[in-house]
Amino acid sequence: ELERTREQGYGIAYEEGEPGMCAVAALIAGATPDAPAVGTISIAAPTVRTPVEKLHEWAPHVAAAAERLCELWPIRDFQSGSLSRLSA
Repeated sequence: ELERTREQGYGIAYEEGEPGMCAVAALIAGATPDAPAVGTISIAAPTVRTPVEKLHEWAPHVAAAAERLCELWPIRDFQSGSLSRLSA
């Protein structure tokens, strides 16, 4: 399951953590492949209104938002040492 999530760029949970709830989430990665994750972005919804097909429809949008956040995240500058106020 983790390998599939890595390959897809997102993960889907359907009543796994909480009965009646589902979610799609994507990783906000660190600046380099070996850096720790910065966070995640997700959409959660009640299963009564959200078929699993809808999560698959939302998934590319969630993954794209996570990619964009990776590009914008301030930690990039900190990890590269270019934030003078933090690296002093």
